[in-house]
Amino acid sequence: MGRAKRKHSEFGLVVIFCFALASSGASGQTSRRVEWANYGNDSGGMRYSPLTQINRDNVSKLKVAWVYHTGDVSDGMKYPRKSEFESTPNFVDGTLYLTTAFNRVVALDPINGKERWTFDPKINLASKYSEGLMNRGVSTWLDAERDSGAECRRRIFLATIDARLIGLDATSGKPCKDFGDAGQIDLSRGVANIIRVGEYEETSPPAIVDDVSVQVGKHPFL
Repeated sequence: MGRAKRKHSEFGLVVIFCFALASSGASGQTSRRVEWANYGNDSGGMRYSPLTQINRDNVSKLKVAWVYHTGDVSDGMKYPRKSEFESTPNFVDGTLYLTTAFNRVVALDPINGKERWTFDPKINLASKYSEGLMNRGVSTWLDAERDSGAECRRRIFLATIDARLIGLDATSGKPCKDFGDAGQIDLSRGVANIIRVGEYEETSPPAIVDDVSVQVGKHPFL
């Protein structure tokens, strides 16, 4: 999988990834093997996939399975910053999770591309973010101590460009009330020299280490 930096590349990234999942499932490979649970596949960010059905001999024969439009695009005219699509989709528990340039989280059915849910953190699109309008994806964590089917047993974590960390229930997309302040944490709290919104930013998903979320932010004076 690669990262698409422009809006027109978004569709190929999502559709081809879906085709690979559908094809590998048909060949009898286990769901554990075909999952892409982390931003870089494994916790070390190696971006390596063990799937072998699609290779250099047949990749040219791939066909579009479906197309999903996020609709979140800025050319710098309505909003002060342009948008870029840089999300790497996660595939876990039979659902495809991705983020848009406006930091929305979208959960899709990987077979037909239909929305299962969306979550909008409602970032201020009028702020002058130094990185522009973009987001690189989400992280996921499983609370093994909770019963199967329990709310927020599987969580999706979103780090927003306005420096918030949000925990969502993977099944419904609703904020996990027991995480932070009603589902979110202000990551700018305690960071000095922040003059305005958009100076301290989060663009990449957090790294999940055991039961700890590790997030690296960006500040022009740090």
